[in-house]
Amino acid sequence: MGTRGAVRRTTTLYEVHLPFDTASVPLAREFVRTRLGDWGGDHHVVELLTTELATNAVLHAHSAFDLALKVDPTVVRVEVGDASPVIPRPTVTPLDSVRGRGLFLVETMSSRWGVDGEVDGKRVWFEVTA
Repeated sequence: MGTRGAVRRTTTLYEVHLPFDTASVPLAREFVRTRLGDWGGDHHVVELLTTELATNAVLHAHSAFDLALKVDPTVVRVEVGDASPVIPRPTVTPLDSVRGRGLFLVETMSSRWGVDGEVDGKRVWFEVTA
């Protein structure tokens, strides 16, 4: 009797803590870029949306932040945890504004997104499928 090979769906988790500093935003993007490796989805979308969440943590939460990247063969999930309890919401932004479109991008370019309240702040997350 032969055995069949089982298909395994493995998830790899990467985490980093970044300081309350605008220089943390490109560090977050680079952290994600270097760990996506040969994942089959759109790396550029994941990097852009990571940039938006990291920027929100620094500019709006005025906080250091934790970045978690979960990679499996079909889905990437990025979570950014900060110290602010304020739940972000997408807004309608005037066309001539240079700010205010980050969560709109997250909402429209990700497969799913959300916010989880925590005792010491919140965790904003998104998923992108391959």
